[in-house]
Amino acid sequence: MDNLKGYRDLLQDIEMWTIRMDDLKEERRRLTKKMIQPPATRLCANYTGMPGAGYMVINLPDHWARIQRIDQQIEECKEILSLKYEHKHRMEAVMSQMDKIENRVAYMRDVQGKKLHEIAKEVHLSEGYVRQISMRVPRMRVKIPS
Repeated sequence: MDNLKGYRDLLQDIEMWTIRMDDLKEERRRLTKKMIQPPATRLCANYTGMPGAGYMVINLPDHWARIQRIDQQIEECKEILSLKYEHKHRMEAVMSQMDKIENRVAYMRDVQGKKLHEIAKEVHLSEGYVRQISMRVPRMRVKIPS
C-alpha cells in the first residue's frame, strides 16, 4: 500500500524549500553584516610592497543588488511554502476521512503520531489486529512539524 506516497513527497518538498529559505536568510544576514560592520584591522605585516591596511574593500552597490535578489528569492520561497502547507493541510483533511482501515491506521500512526493501542480504541478493533495492519503498511520516513 503506497497511497501516502504523494503526502510523503509533499513533506520532502516542504523540507527542501525550508532548507533553501534558511540558506537564503543566512546569506542575507552575512552580506548585511559585511555592509554594516567596518572592516577589522589585521595586525600583520604586508610584504608585497604595496601599501594597504590589510582589509578587503567591498563594493556596496553590488552587495545591495545581491541583497535585493536574495529578498525576492526569500519572498518566492515563502509563497511556495505557504501553498505547500495549504496542500498539506488539505491532504490531511482528506486522509482523516479515509474509509479503508489500512489507510486510517497509517494516517493515525504516521501523521497524527498516535500509539497502536490508542488507534485500536478509536477504531474499535483489537490491538493485535491493529498491530498486524500496521505491520503491513509501510511507515513514513519524513517527519515535518506543522
